[in-house]
Amino acid sequence: TFINYWIGLEFLFSSPSSKQSTFMRLVECFVTISKCCYVKRNLEYLRAKLLYHNVIDESDSISWQDSSYMDDIISKIPDHLVCLKYQVMMMKSHCHSKDSLKSYVNTHAKNVTFHLYRIYRLRNELIHEAAIKQDIESITSDLRYYLVFIMNQSISYFANREETECKIEVDDFY
Repeated sequence: TFINYWIGLEFLFSSPSSKQSTFMRLVECFVTISKCCYVKRNLEYLRAKLLYHNVIDESDSISWQDSSYMDDIISKIPDHLVCLKYQVMMMKSHCHSKDSLKSYVNTHAKNVTFHLYRIYRLRNELIHEAAIKQDIESITSDLRYYLVFIMNQSISYFANREETECKIEVDDFY
């Protein structure tokens, strides 16, 4: 299963140019797309959790940069939801300035890059050394998530393009 997911991911990022490394293209493009979606995904997740626990209403729009507003939300979170309170406090600290938000996204990009390299090393061990690896379910799950994520993003991108006379290519998405 691991190898199948890797082949799928590699196929999506394959290049028509023999001079370009598929893996380097995968890392560069995947990390860029992941960075673009990271903050939005996390903010939507926190909003859904706040809605679920009735801390905010559906009609509320959250201003993550407004420190006093965020303090009000944090104070509304019941004491038994310690993890949620912590997550909102951390997001508040990430969103309070452009520099901290940039640092937050760059840290994510660095972590994803390292993880892709780790997955690639494991892939090489499995393919080239015929290694038998135990306990790779977690990494396989991450790889599956990456594949599904990039497919969903690309489908969404191409579905939202209006009919034009110009051809839209995969490179436009990347």
